[in-house]
Amino acid sequence: MTVGKVVQHSTEWSWLSIKAVVDQLEALLEQCTAGGADPALCARMGEQLRALHARVRAHYAVQVLSERQQMIERCAPHLTERYQQLQADLPRVISQLDRAVRMSEWVGESDSEEQTVFVLRVREVMVTLQRFKAEETLVLARAVWSDTGGES
Repeated sequence: MTVGKVVQHSTEWSWLSIKAVVDQLEALLEQCTAGGADPALCARMGEQLRALHARVRAHYAVQVLSERQQMIERCAPHLTERYQQLQADLPRVISQLDRAVRMSEWVGESDSEEQTVFVLRVREVMVTLQRFKAEETLVLARAVWSDTGGES
């Protein structure tokens, strides 16, 4: 199996699932005001954050990671270190999600200042996740390029 097939197989369904939740969160964030979010909106964001957390953890299950890494090591060894660095950064991404999920459990009943902090934390999670996905996609695209005869 080529890098391209591994990448397509392991990412197609899960990133679509993650993207659906991200889109929902972005829509909820658009409803927030400068003063934060109301309790109902905080609760809906918490639901979406829990769904996102579960999907991100499932997407990066050890089996998928090791299969991808093995393909990169075999077909594009010059990218192995960068891919390993990205995967080492994953716990930080998941930790940010964890904090936002925990905060969502109580922030709806807090003052507007805490709700504003929560909204900013959710925005930070979204940016971090988007950056991570973009960097991962770049490494995987370069691996496919190398595997199919492109320059390394």
